[in-house]
Amino acid sequence: MTRVLTVTTEEVPSVEEAVSQLIGTENTVDSFFDFLQVPLVRGLITLFLCLLLAKVLLTVLRRMLVRTHMEETMRKFVRSILTVLVYAVALLIAADSFGINVSSLVAVLSIFGAAMALAAQNSLANFFGGVLIMMTKPFLVGDYISCSLGEGTVQEVGLINTKLQMVDNRIVTIPNDTLSTATVINFSRGGTRRVELDFSVSYDAPIDRVREIMLSIIEAQPAILHEPEEPFARITAFAQSSVTYSARVWCKSEDYWNLRFDLLEQIKKAFDREGIAMPYNQMDIHVISDKAVNRGRQ
Repeated sequence: MTRVLTVTTEEVPSVEEAVSQLIGTENTVDSFFDFLQVPLVRGLITLFLCLLLAKVLLTVLRRMLVRTHMEETMRKFVRSILTVLVYAVALLIAADSFGINVSSLVAVLSIFGAAMALAAQNSLANFFGGVLIMMTKPFLVGDYISCSLGEGTVQEVGLINTKLQMVDNRIVTIPNDTLSTATVINFSRGGTRRVELDFSVSYDAPIDRVREIMLSIIEAQPAILHEPEEPFARITAFAQSSVTYSARVWCKSEDYWNLRFDLLEQIKKAFDREGIAMPYNQMDIHVISDKAVNRGRQ
């Protein structure tokens, strides 16, 4: 069975209509591109694309920083600087699309930045002190340090100040400018510390017996280390009324305070049991009556 397809002339568009449709489409495209050339529209589109690109770029940079195994505080600082720089460049490009004179804008921002720098000299000094601490790394979070302002465990290293937790749980905030120029002793960097104790003992006490008692107490402590040095207990000075014996032992940094207190208590108890005296400064006061004074005058 054969089907016949019938097409009327009304259903076939004329050449004029097709050309007019093409011209209309071209005019629409031209109108769209003309619309894109409007500074406001072009600036908004550029701003959107710049912010989107900045977000993607920062995501990539953050992943790269994580792979570098950089210290957490330094990584946060670098990430903050990169964020400011990337968004600043993005905003400058967008401003140029809006028709704003970027050179003038940069000049105004430079003057404003200089004025802010003069007004915040102390803060900038602390800021650069924080950068110096992060770069040189004299201590890290969790280290036990000592400086002229006290000693404690580092809780936070910020861009402006550093927080120390003292042994009595006080939190002390120290400006980075002060801390970066101060003498800092880091007790945690090596992982071990040496406990040094001095005991004043009577001259009548047998030297060998005193050393034997001290070494026996020291060797009984499970926290002591035999490296880098063996435990030490010897005479180190002769005072006016006593002999000074010194004990030196090594331990892990986290065991320092407990070992120190245990040695002080146990050596004193051992001296008491053995009858070994620990002299202390004494003052004799003689009371003279008025009659004696008058007789002396006569």
